[in-house]
Amino acid sequence: MYRISPSSGRLAVFPKLSKLLSDALGAEMKLGGAEWVANKSAAAAIKEMMNGKSADDDNSEPKVDDSSADLPCAWAQYAHPGTPGTPTTPGDDLPPDTVRLWEDGYADRYYEQKFNRDPKDIEFRHQVGRAYVEGLAWVLLYYFQGCPSWDWYYPYHYAPFAADFANLKDMKISFQKGRIFRPFEQLMGVLPAASRQAIPEQFHHLMTNEDKVAWQGVALLPFIDSERLLDAMAKIYPSLPADVSARNGLGRDVLLVSEAHHALYDEITSKFYSKKQDSPHMKLNPKVSEGLTGRIEKNEDYLPYSSLVFPIGQWGNAIS
Repeated sequence: MYRISPSSGRLAVFPKLSKLLSDALGAEMKLGGAEWVANKSAAAAIKEMMNGKSADDDNSEPKVDDSSADLPCAWAQYAHPGTPGTPTTPGDDLPPDTVRLWEDGYADRYYEQKFNRDPKDIEFRHQVGRAYVEGLAWVLLYYFQGCPSWDWYYPYHYAPFAADFANLKDMKISFQKGRIFRPFEQLMGVLPAASRQAIPEQFHHLMTNEDKVAWQGVALLPFIDSERLLDAMAKIYPSLPADVSARNGLGRDVLLVSEAHHALYDEITSKFYSKKQDSPHMKLNPKVSEGLTGRIEKNEDYLPYSSLVFPIGQWGNAIS
């Protein structure tokens, strides 16, 4: 068994990534001519179907939905949606749509209401689009190459329109690696004050935001000031008991290699357990590891061709 050492921080620059995203999304996404008229007509028709009534509906008697009358008692409770024990009131209706995506000027209303920006500020829309594309790049890099930055975040509460992805081919996307948040720091950044029991009590007084939002509302959470958070927590670390501090470590990833993987297993064992061993660390050869890269270090408690034993005694069944 071997441990993988964490990678070091570095500046990652990916000039070609913006071009790929530009080709995939379309640098200038616009509707024009007949396509726009068709979409607008379809939206208007749907709106009329949702809000309008036919002459037959006006003259007909109200219909009573008795679809659940013939259902068994156990199934009848599912015939009508809603929270059990909570009567439906007019206040439960959805709030009015003030953006009105189906009408002209929807983009101006969207940015004015959601971002509090002047509808004429087109450059701001492109700025939001570029930030969103950076987020797409961050996600792709995170899953295919590892986390490109521990500090980056999307700085807006809402997404842009596709038409605002402008001049993507000219973007140069770069990320600063930053440092990994420790477990307690991560929890302090995401947990509400009501869940403070999940972190040591020494940090409870730092969770001062007791504001509550109505369940029907859209909660716009404030962005975390990471420097302020880390500085406040750093003053408390010296007072933590040893067992609590141990829970806040970053730890190491563990790489398990089976004997059935002959090439990689033989290379690692010959490097770490032969008489010619010269270093407790080793850089993986992607050709042998089938694409796995990184540096590994020796686990002193493991012997080649032996079984691994689960570290907790009561579950100590051997793993071949």
